Amino acid sequence: MYHEVYDAGLGAWYDQLFPEATAEETVGFLDGALPAPGSAIEFGVGSGRVALPMLRRGWSVTGVDISPRMLGAFEAKAREAGFGERVRTRRTSMAEDTGLRGYDLAYCVLGGLACLPDPAVQAEAVAGMLRHVGAGGLLVVENYDRDFWARSLTTSWTGLGEMGMRDGVHTASLRARLPEADVLEMSYEIGDARGPVDAFLERVRLTPRDFVARCAREAGAEDVRVLAGWAGAEGAPSGSVVTVARRG
Repeated sequence: MYHEVYDAGLGAWYDQLFPEATAEETVGFLDGALPAPGSAIEFGVGSGRVALPMLRRGWSVTGVDISPRMLGAFEAKAREAGFGERVRTRRTSMAEDTGLRGYDLAYCVLGGLACLPDPAVQAEAVAGMLRHVGAGGLLVVENYDRDFWARSLTTSWTGLGEMGMRDGVHTASLRARLPEADVLEMSYEIGDARGPVDAFLERVRLTPRDFVARCAREAGAEDVRVLAGWAGAEGAPSGSVVTVARRG
């Protein structure tokens, strides 16, 4: 689902829709998860919205993404910024094992896990991500709480307002609905002063709040915590759920 949508065109607008500033809270959490910067692997790196700020903070980052367009954008930005030896990439699904091991931090955030098509594949992906982490390292995964969104949306389209875009010229109108209990559809309409110029539909798979925690524990993780978003407390309701797990 993911690479078809982003390679088909949404990737061309991604940095306008989601500039690095929209991930500041995410980056702050990840950067502070361990006492000092180390080695990290990001599953669903996209064009580097999180990875590039992590590199600036001293981390070494391996970016994994199935979309050639998005991964190519990240590689180009990393080269231009001169990060060189601290950057590696792998073009593959986050559900596939890269064979790389021993990272201090593995993470999949900003809807990455939701792009996988079914719960069985998502569960395999969580277990696979944990295998990339060295002893004592952390896995951080953000997922979307199915029950929270079921209380907020219906099968009919609901307008979520307009998003200003970085160029100051275009705007994006966003609508969402739940055509199935665990599927969230998001419709983006890009426009300018003259009217619509582009449109895209994205479908993502929602999961129960404790889904990632259960998968991580089954894979052998320890000290598993489930947080309500990046600044949330354990147990509080939130559409975005952050699971932190330590590999023993």
